[in-house]
Amino acid sequence: MIRRKTHFRFLLVTYAFASANFLYAAGPSLSKRCQALNEWMATNSEVSSDPDIIAPASVPLFEHYPYLIRHIPYLDIAKLPTPVKPLNSLGRELGHRNLYIKNDSTTGHLFGGNKIRKLCFLLGQAVYHKADYILTVGGAGSNHSTATIVLSSWSNVNIPCISFLSPQLPTAYTCRNLIISQQYGGELHPCTSSADRAQALLHKAAELQSRSKKVVYIPSGGSNALGSLGYVNAALELKKQIGAGEMPKPDYIFVAAGSNGTAAGLSLGLALAGLDTQVIPVITVPMTSEEFTADARQLIEEMCKLLQLSSIPENIIYPRYTTEYFGGEYARIPNITADALSLMHRTEGFKLDGTYAGKALNAFIDYAQAAAHKDKVLLFWNTFYTDKPRTSFGASDISKLPEEFHHYFTDPLQPGDLGL
Repeated sequence: MIRRKTHFRFLLVTYAFASANFLYAAGPSLSKRCQALNEWMATNSEVSSDPDIIAPASVPLFEHYPYLIRHIPYLDIAKLPTPVKPLNSLGRELGHRNLYIKNDSTTGHLFGGNKIRKLCFLLGQAVYHKADYILTVGGAGSNHSTATIVLSSWSNVNIPCISFLSPQLPTAYTCRNLIISQQYGGELHPCTSSADRAQALLHKAAELQSRSKKVVYIPSGGSNALGSLGYVNAALELKKQIGAGEMPKPDYIFVAAGSNGTAAGLSLGLALAGLDTQVIPVITVPMTSEEFTADARQLIEEMCKLLQLSSIPENIIYPRYTTEYFGGEYARIPNITADALSLMHRTEGFKLDGTYAGKALNAFIDYAQAAAHKDKVLLFWNTFYTDKPRTSFGASDISKLPEEFHHYFTDPLQPGDLGL
């Protein structure tokens, strides 16, 4: 899930297969398993000035840095700001009076969750560069892949999206996302592993390029420098909500960490907002805290370059990662996470996933129960989109999916999966 091991300076990297028609939206390599792309790198190019897509000045990032409006394309496709509210019922259960949620389930008109914030920038760049196709990757139930397919089908984007998906444990949201992706015209390619996924993407990109098609690659989770600006913007949005009295300044923010852009973007954005808040990202993939920390530092450095900052802010508080709630396998729901999901649903009515948000919730609850944090303000940042498909579906819809995905609709769910 972590994006890269190499450092690229600029926002857009053009790879030469035979000509410069394969564009990597905002930065570095596909992953350490896809070094072929690095070898094919031909040129580096910065974001062009005076883009056709001009960001609304009301976006907090552009309020903070007005000079970026004409340098970073942005599509106004998110429903922002997302609400902040106290978790009073959960707080009474846990004996803590300062628990809050920032609910990014509501970011989208057709699909929500944390990926929408990133796609405002990433799809803005794809439209600006007049891409013919968008390629992306994820697990079979990838929220990022689904959000990219849905939003790229909009009339103001209208770029076909091809997604390469690797196996994962069955979840309720996997079925939902596969159906939505099919309904919105996504071209889905089942792959046997992450390595197979990378190779399949390369072959498809080469085939499209041979037909003189311009292809934009958006990485897993949308978590590169450009996409992660979505969460720099989110932190500045939170600062405005604090100023409006919607909640006090949080001491800790709890968020899931898969591709790392949300946590890294929040940490930089909080520093730029002047908030001395510690982000606690809960790792949900088989990576170490040290790997995530190194990746976040690199990503923050790249974002600072995009923002044209002379250096990383001195007041930055780097994320403090934890692997405690991972569960041993991607998308597995440990019993302790299942208990946290049940408690949140019973007290506040939220149904969350056990792959990402539920594990961040688990850490949030543990902190709330610790005596050392009873006087602290704790914010749970929900990144999961909770709704069901907006239209009904049946066997005929499932049959339109590649056969390799059909078993997700019959495999039993894990005991802790609350559904949608």
